[in-house]
Amino acid sequence: MVLVKPLWIFSMLGFLAVDLLTYSYFPLSIEVPFGLEEQAQMQVNRSTFFYTAFFIMLGLNVLLNFLGKSLPYVPEALVFVPNKNKWYTNIKTRKEFFANNKSWVRGLALILNMLLSIFLGIIYGKNSDNSYSLTWTIYLIGMLLAGWLIYFFIMNASKPEALKGD
Repeated sequence: MVLVKPLWIFSMLGFLAVDLLTYSYFPLSIEVPFGLEEQAQMQVNRSTFFYTAFFIMLGLNVLLNFLGKSLPYVPEALVFVPNKNKWYTNIKTRKEFFANNKSWVRGLALILNMLLSIFLGIIYGKNSDNSYSLTWTIYLIGMLLAGWLIYFFIMNASKPEALKGD
């Protein structure tokens, strides 16, 4: 979990790089596909698209970081995790619990940043002459996200490190 914070920061910088790169190669007017129908699309100015994508990523990361850091202030009755009675045994286990879950939330933000970067790449592919397709990576990111959600329950169901000596 030590690597999560640097990777999370790197994912935000990577998203910004992808956003800047697509901005520089986009035409002035972009067709943004939405919905299940292939014909459903809207025209957007590339500057509007660039800033909207950036602020969506920034808002998502700020929100998730705020949620991860605010966990110590949530009343114990509102925390629903497996093995809660072990995690709330003493100060050491609580600190470990909060640190683990803050890192987990940042890891979730990392995965969502990768997903947003893939969406930028897909939209770029629809607006360029390139014939590549990144849609298969959505399934890969989806499996990564599902694994990360399963890891949340595995992480919180395990015994805290502070109690493993007992």
